Amino acid sequence: MNLQPVVKHSVPLCSEAKDLLETGKVQLAEGMLSEAYTLFSEAFSILQQVTGPMHWEVANCCRYLAMVLYHAGDMAGAIMQQHKELIINERCLGLDHLDTAHRHALLFFSFV
Repeated sequence: MNLQPVVKHSVPLCSEAKDLLETGKVQLAEGMLSEAYTLFSEAFSILQQVTGPMHWEVANCCRYLAMVLYHAGDMAGAIMQQHKELIINERCLGLDHLDTAHRHALLFFSFV
Protein backbone atom coordinates (compact mmCIF):
# COMPACT_ATOMS: atom_id res chain seq x y z
CA MET A 1 0.00 0.00 0.00
CA ASN A 2 1.18 3.44 -0.86
CA LEU A 3 -0.75 5.71 1.53
CA GLN A 4 0.01 9.41 1.67
CA PRO A 5 -1.71 11.91 3.95
CA VAL A 6 -3.69 14.68 2.32
CA VAL A 7 -4.21 17.95 4.16
CA LYS A 8 -7.37 19.75 3.12
CA HIS A 9 -7.09 22.60 5.56
CA SER A 10 -4.22 23.80 7.68
CA VAL A 11 -4.10 26.66 10.13
CA PRO A 12 -1.07 28.88 9.60
CA LEU A 13 0.89 29.63 12.74
CA CYS A 14 2.89 32.78 13.33
CA SER A 15 5.23 32.62 16.30
CA GLU A 16 6.45 36.19 15.74
CA ALA A 17 2.91 37.59 16.11
CA LYS A 18 2.33 35.40 19.18
CA ASP A 19 5.50 36.75 20.79
CA LEU A 20 4.44 40.32 20.00
CA LEU A 21 1.04 39.70 21.58
CA GLU A 22 2.57 38.25 24.74
CA THR A 23 5.01 41.15 25.05
CA GLY A 24 2.17 43.60 24.42
CA LYS A 25 0.11 42.01 27.21
CA VAL A 26 3.03 42.49 29.62
CA GLN A 27 3.44 46.12 28.54
CA LEU A 28 -0.31 46.72 28.97
CA ALA A 29 -0.24 45.19 32.46
CA GLU A 30 2.66 47.48 33.39
CA GLY A 31 0.78 50.54 32.11
CA MET A 32 3.07 51.24 29.16
CA LEU A 33 0.25 52.03 26.76
CA SER A 34 2.18 53.44 23.80
CA GLU A 35 4.55 50.46 23.71
CA ALA A 36 1.64 48.03 24.05
CA TYR A 37 -0.25 49.78 21.24
CA THR A 38 2.80 49.56 18.98
CA LEU A 39 3.27 45.84 19.69
CA PHE A 40 -0.41 45.01 19.19
CA SER A 41 -0.53 47.02 15.96
CA GLU A 42 2.49 45.19 14.61
CA ALA A 43 1.00 41.81 15.58
CA PHE A 44 -2.27 42.87 13.91
CA SER A 45 -0.44 43.70 10.69
CA ILE A 46 1.53 40.45 10.67
CA LEU A 47 -1.52 38.31 11.43
CA GLN A 48 -3.51 39.94 8.64
CA GLN A 49 -0.75 39.03 6.21
CA VAL A 50 -0.35 35.46 7.49
CA THR A 51 -3.93 34.41 8.28
CA GLY A 52 -5.96 36.94 6.29
CA PRO A 53 -8.19 39.71 7.63
CA MET A 54 -11.03 37.41 8.73
CA HIS A 55 -9.43 35.22 11.39
CA TRP A 56 -10.14 34.88 15.09
CA GLU A 57 -6.53 35.79 15.99
CA VAL A 58 -6.92 39.09 14.13
CA ALA A 59 -10.08 39.65 16.21
CA ASN A 60 -8.03 39.08 19.38
CA CYS A 61 -5.60 41.78 18.26
CA CYS A 62 -8.54 44.14 17.79
CA ARG A 63 -9.65 43.34 21.34
CA TYR A 64 -6.24 44.18 22.78
CA LEU A 65 -6.02 47.37 20.72
CA ALA A 66 -9.45 48.33 22.10
CA MET A 67 -8.20 47.74 25.65
CA VAL A 68 -5.18 49.97 25.10
CA LEU A 69 -7.30 52.73 23.56
CA TYR A 70 -9.82 52.49 26.40
CA HIS A 71 -7.10 52.85 29.03
CA ALA A 72 -5.65 55.77 27.06
CA GLY A 73 -9.03 57.52 27.15
CA ASP A 74 -9.82 57.21 23.43
CA MET A 75 -13.35 55.84 23.70
CA ALA A 76 -14.20 56.36 20.01
CA GLY A 77 -11.12 54.40 18.92
CA ALA A 78 -11.82 51.66 21.45
CA ILE A 79 -15.41 51.28 20.23
CA MET A 80 -14.20 51.17 16.63
CA GLN A 81 -11.76 48.34 17.47
CA GLN A 82 -14.49 46.49 19.39
CA HIS A 83 -16.76 46.80 16.38
CA LYS A 84 -14.07 45.36 14.09
CA GLU A 85 -13.58 42.47 16.50
CA LEU A 86 -17.32 41.83 16.59
CA ILE A 87 -17.61 41.74 12.80
CA ILE A 88 -14.69 39.31 12.49
CA ASN A 89 -16.11 37.06 15.24
CA GLU A 90 -19.54 37.05 13.60
CA ARG A 91 -18.10 35.98 10.26
CA CYS A 92 -15.52 33.50 11.58
CA LEU A 93 -17.27 31.95 14.56
CA GLY A 94 -20.94 32.55 13.74
CA LEU A 95 -23.70 34.54 15.40
CA ASP A 96 -24.51 31.85 17.95
CA HIS A 97 -20.96 31.38 19.26
CA LEU A 98 -20.29 32.28 22.91
CA ASP A 99 -17.45 34.69 22.07
CA THR A 100 -19.62 36.54 19.55
CA ALA A 101 -22.44 36.92 22.08
CA HIS A 102 -19.96 38.14 24.70
CA ARG A 103 -18.55 40.76 22.28
CA HIS A 104 -22.10 41.94 21.50
CA ALA A 105 -22.69 42.46 25.22
CA LEU A 106 -19.39 44.32 25.70
CA LEU A 107 -20.10 46.63 22.77
CA PHE A 108 -23.62 47.28 24.09
CA PHE A 109 -22.37 48.16 27.57
CA SER A 110 -19.74 50.51 26.15
CA PHE A 111 -22.59 52.69 24.82
CA VAL A 112 -24.51 52.67 28.13
